[in-house]
Amino acid sequence: MPKPPTMPKKEVKTDLESRFRAFDTLTEWLRPVPDEWIKPVTKDGGPEVTQLQSLKCTSYRDLIVSWRRALKWRQDLDDVLGTMLAVAASTVQQGDQLFLMVIGDAGSGKTRLCDAMLVSKHCYPLEHLTGFFSGFKGDDGEDYSLIGRVNGKLMLTPEGDVLMSNPKFPEIMAQQRRIFDGVSGATYKNSKEDKRYSGLRTPWIIAGTPALLDSDQTRLGDRFLKVFVESPSEDQRKEILRRISRSAFEAVQSQASGEDHVGAKLQEAYQRTGGYVDWLRENTMQLSELTVDDRYLDYCESIGDYISYLRARPGKSDDAKPTREQPTRLASQITRLMACQTYVLNKTDVDDEVLRRVLRVALNTASGIGYDIAQIMYKEENAYLPNRTFHVRLDYNKNSIDKQIRLMKQIGAVQLSTEDVGYVQKSAKPYWKLSHRMYELFNMVEKLKTSIRAGI
Repeated sequence: MPKPPTMPKKEVKTDLESRFRAFDTLTEWLRPVPDEWIKPVTKDGGPEVTQLQSLKCTSYRDLIVSWRRALKWRQDLDDVLGTMLAVAASTVQQGDQLFLMVIGDAGSGKTRLCDAMLVSKHCYPLEHLTGFFSGFKGDDGEDYSLIGRVNGKLMLTPEGDVLMSNPKFPEIMAQQRRIFDGVSGATYKNSKEDKRYSGLRTPWIIAGTPALLDSDQTRLGDRFLKVFVESPSEDQRKEILRRISRSAFEAVQSQASGEDHVGAKLQEAYQRTGGYVDWLRENTMQLSELTVDDRYLDYCESIGDYISYLRARPGKSDDAKPTREQPTRLASQITRLMACQTYVLNKTDVDDEVLRRVLRVALNTASGIGYDIAQIMYKEENAYLPNRTFHVRLDYNKNSIDKQIRLMKQIGAVQLSTEDVGYVQKSAKPYWKLSHRMYELFNMVEKLKTSIRAGI
């Protein structure tokens, strides 16, 4: 920085003309403030990471416009974001809570959606988790348990694969099943007081790769609905790559500072997403103004039953008793999701677009080996089929297929042939088809997909 000019050594006069000359001399001293005086610096010399602030947003359409500016947007991401926002909107409402898994390949955009929602003060990042409870209290008696800090907020885990690799993962999942019910507690060996929590409202979104599906919680009463981020088409992939390459080239031409590393357009999308979550949480009274036709409630009841049959899984041992969760919780969650999805889309009535999005979540939640087996039976007009048909058409090992079919028989999803099939006698290898109830449910969902042009 150049040295400031020296003041002329002469008698200072008090007349107006002399004061103007002195002012002109002072202005010559003015220089731009150095960058290092403005940008906060951490101890290691790097830029300090600052928290993005929410931007006011009261319209779902306006929110999507900001995302379209930021990246290659498609209906698939729209459906996933809308579902995540519906979970956030449900936080403080009565009834069963919404827990959601967002499943997608690495680089599918699910982490960006999570990071955007975390801009809201109503969301809480939950990543390197060791447990929800702590017996430690501060000198003022304040409870240091995580559950006390997250109550009334949406918990968000952008990298669920890290959580699943935690040795305490089974224990954490056991705790969350009780927290889902709105009450929980803990007993510590070094404390004479038990800690009891009630009135908990802690919806949870976990995002991760398909590896998350390896941890099946169905037999223990899985609380999580699921939505998949589908792979883009070849044309969409090319456009995505073109946008990414241009963005990457522009990024290296500017220096990162705080949250600037995401780029101006994406930063705005993050901030508006946070702002929209804030608006949803602060205007939940609008949910009381929603209306619904009874047929949509009938769909939710049947869809809950449909999921409970198809996501049932055999136990790890052959001696495990076959079980199927009752569809009550699922029907409640699907209905709740439908109402909150209507609210998120700024609608006042449940309609087929809302149902399309909810049905997608239902189908993703029901997906797996049971659904694949049932779909083959349905497509073959529910004719009796031997095990070999499923061995050939499905990409599962034979033992898994046979165990799943036996389970489906035990819970009433399929039935064994009770008569000769052509020249095949009863004593031959078993032949299977959907039970009357399962066929009725499957037929309802397939017709529903066609009628609302779901394209799922």
